[in-house]
Amino acid sequence: MGNPKPGHWPLYYYAKGGPFCQVGPAPPQHDPPRAGYAWGMRFHRLFLALLLPLALAAATPNPEQVFRGRLEVGSQSLPVRMNLKTLGGKAAGSYVYEKIGKPLRLGGRLEQGRLKLREYAGGQLTGSFDVRMGEGSLEGTWTSPDGKRKGKVSLTRQDHRFAQARLTTRVIADAKSGLEVLYPQFGGVEKAAGWRRVNQALAQEPTRLARQYRQDYAEALDRFRKGEIERWQLEMGALELDYRLLLGTDRLLSVVMTGYGCGPGGCAHPSGFVQAYTLEPPTGNRVALSQLFKKGSNYLARLRELGVEIATSTYDASAREAIEQNLDPRYLQWALSPKGLHVYWSVPHVLGDYIETVIPLSRLEDVLEAGGPIGVLREGR
Repeated sequence: MGNPKPGHWPLYYYAKGGPFCQVGPAPPQHDPPRAGYAWGMRFHRLFLALLLPLALAAATPNPEQVFRGRLEVGSQSLPVRMNLKTLGGKAAGSYVYEKIGKPLRLGGRLEQGRLKLREYAGGQLTGSFDVRMGEGSLEGTWTSPDGKRKGKVSLTRQDHRFAQARLTTRVIADAKSGLEVLYPQFGGVEKAAGWRRVNQALAQEPTRLARQYRQDYAEALDRFRKGEIERWQLEMGALELDYRLLLGTDRLLSVVMTGYGCGPGGCAHPSGFVQAYTLEPPTGNRVALSQLFKKGSNYLARLRELGVEIATSTYDASAREAIEQNLDPRYLQWALSPKGLHVYWSVPHVLGDYIETVIPLSRLEDVLEAGGPIGVLREGR
């Protein structure tokens, strides 16, 4: 498939989101204070002033981590989300099957990088996890309470550092037609105009694609009923879309949506696609790539140069020429993360329709605009 038009998805035939309280009896009455009592109390207060904050900091749980991914059980691939806190070897949180949306309680332990968790609906045990916590991921197994069903768990950490906003997933799905669209939305901030605009921006294209696909499937179904196409052609249709939150702060966020599609009625091959959004929650505005760079800098040429260098290092020699010929900066998608600038390049289907390169900001220092979005990214809030 050729390069998409700017702003369009390369989708099959389309170029077309006080801490302590003690309750008990009154303390006993003591004799009047003796000499030295006042000095002792001053020392005691000084001790508390210096050490209590340290003690509280040590006792504060790690920030809640959010993971998303898939639970593969038999022929089912279930989108799931896990919110997790760990402290002193203990782990607790919640777990959501995103197509259902009802949170389940988690509790367990973290020992030497391995999480062993139990999953509860109310007071009833509904499953257990044994997963290895890697750098930004959870990999392992899920087991049903009776031990008869097992599944593979593969989750990726989302960069979730919001003060109030909470990541949720909207689902548009129809198994019969092969439709499964998942996109992010943010709860707990609905009264803020900027966040409402963020949610609207993240919902617009996924809902449009789902609506178009449903219309196309209805037309293909009608053709099948008239005998114009075969059943296998009808069943080839699919539209799948998922996302990752690469950057999530109150001032700047980046979301990447990826998926593949094949038009109902059949296609030569499914096409992969990617769409990325970088938005400013205070205003809801979408950040333009040019805002990251100094005015007058030839940043597109630099991105292509670094993109070719990074991409060709991960492919064999037979793919390098195709990469060099197809990395066109006019049609790139991009996002930000703590790791740097993620650039998604449209390439021939044989190379996967698009490839991702992650460019460290240190490689772009001379062309980056130090203020604006890059300054916000480096502040990390």
